[in-house]
Amino acid sequence: MAGSQPFQACGTPARPHGRFGGHYDIVRVMLAIRPPSFALGARSFVRGSRWIARHPRHWPHALVPAFFAFVLVTAFAGLGAWAAWRLSAPLRDEVSLLWQIVGMLEAFAVGSVAVGVGVLLGLSLAQPASGWALDHLSRALDLSLGGVAHPEGSWFTTAWRGLLVTLAGLAVSLPVLGALLLVDVFFPPALVVTVPLKFMVGALVVAWDLLDYPFGLRGMPVGERVRFVRANFRAVLGFGACASLVLLVPGVGVLVLLPLGAAGATQLVAEIERGTALAPATKPG
Repeated sequence: MAGSQPFQACGTPARPHGRFGGHYDIVRVMLAIRPPSFALGARSFVRGSRWIARHPRHWPHALVPAFFAFVLVTAFAGLGAWAAWRLSAPLRDEVSLLWQIVGMLEAFAVGSVAVGVGVLLGLSLAQPASGWALDHLSRALDLSLGGVAHPEGSWFTTAWRGLLVTLAGLAVSLPVLGALLLVDVFFPPALVVTVPLKFMVGALVVAWDLLDYPFGLRGMPVGERVRFVRANFRAVLGFGACASLVLLVPGVGVLVLLPLGAAGATQLVAEIERGTALAPATKPG
């Protein structure tokens, strides 16, 4: 393909796109490829987002997760902020100005984590609720990139699969975020280190959730998914970081993350599978 940027190394022959699981082991192919970069992951998110923007016929499906995300994120993030404010009330009510300042700092530190966890929970639950719509977007983009046709799953199947993936990600990430939160509370100067770590953990959770759609299309079991992330850690982190930064856009970041992220994840998996920078074959519209 003209203008493509191959990642392939060691003379490994190209494999057919879209054949995973029992057909052939993508992990073996990835081990023979130069590990994709952080920039590739970020660029995949941008390319997936651009594909959504250029195809209005898919916008109705993109609005479904946006609706669920708005409702659930608002509820969980608001609850987290309220709880953090209440938790710091004893310190803020102190007569001493010093303790009042400490109370405000505690409210900020705990509140930022609580809101972040609320956003993750809201997005994580919005994902299975709108799984059928996100599956549609992933399938359409995958086909435009040269993938094979995959049968559509039922709403229950996609919702259940999304819920299991979400719970797995939260089971790993929440204890880590909780430990970092305790460090913040008992040793505030550690914020210099814990804030970047919390962002990194959050980025990996977001990436794990969004990669469920291209993985699900290919029927990849959990073990292969974990090996994929390990083999392509930098690219997955870059993708998750770019997706997480979208959340910082006031008012719209939460609404557009799931549809744009599902498309970006599909782009990322397809490019890693082919070992080549891909462009969708379909025309805008």
